[in-house]
Amino acid sequence: MGNRIIAIVGTGSVASAVGWTLTELDFEFYFIGRNGPTEWSYTFNADGQATYIKSFVPKDLTKTSLVFFCVKSYDLASSFQQLKLFSQNVIAVSLANGEVSQLLASGQNTFKHHLFRAGFSTVAVNKQQQDEFTLRSSKGEIQFGPLKTSDQETELEQAITSAGTPFVWNPRILLYQRRKWLFNTVINTLTAARKLPCNGDLLVDMPMLTAVFDEAYHLGKDLWGGWGFARGDMFSTMIKLIEDTSANESSMAADVRFGRRTESQYLAGLAIDKEKSKYPLLRSLHALL
Repeated sequence: MGNRIIAIVGTGSVASAVGWTLTELDFEFYFIGRNGPTEWSYTFNADGQATYIKSFVPKDLTKTSLVFFCVKSYDLASSFQQLKLFSQNVIAVSLANGEVSQLLASGQNTFKHHLFRAGFSTVAVNKQQQDEFTLRSSKGEIQFGPLKTSDQETELEQAITSAGTPFVWNPRILLYQRRKWLFNTVINTLTAARKLPCNGDLLVDMPMLTAVFDEAYHLGKDLWGGWGFARGDMFSTMIKLIEDTSANESSMAADVRFGRRTESQYLAGLAIDKEKSKYPLLRSLHALL
């Protein structure tokens, strides 16, 4: 791929999936951890095959053309400082969960010579043990697109998205990212607050699931105006998502189980700034997290 080197910020489940996909597509890439570029090695199990991925740090970081930010929402702003390692005109793709549009806008304003993209991953990955990951389903995608709908896909982005799944270019990414925010707010918040081991356990209490969905739906309208999707269609899509991932533990439920910080501030926590009489379920669930 010439000088089109890709960097991946993070060494967690999403980062492992991005690295594995780039390996399958024969792209050159490396990882950046909390202390800068790192030689990270791990095993990725998919479709009954184990791929050993060993990443080396390139000698000339200025040849990096695109960076995937695979970090938690609360680490996203600070992780943008890694862009100081590179020359101008690097594409910066965020795959962080939650409502991070303001963080992206601030990052674009600070690093004016780079091109910021919004994105998200629905690739389901389990961390089996230290530096070993397993793909849970082949249905997931890594979608990304422009902060402004008028911005076009670059040549490098076309090379990535045309090479095969799961990378998908979505010119309406902000709309779909907000829909994912809705699903994450309902599924992750409820499973984490109730310490549910599987997403499918949500279907046992449909009244609560529906009530939290309705609050999140109206909170989204408060934040962004019209959804662009019918309420019923989104609810049905969410139920299908829960059914497809019924045996999976949500990432936030896992964070609670391991005593880690959650991303609730960027999900149900957005209800805190609204009137106290609004969104009682989201407010109380966020308080638990």
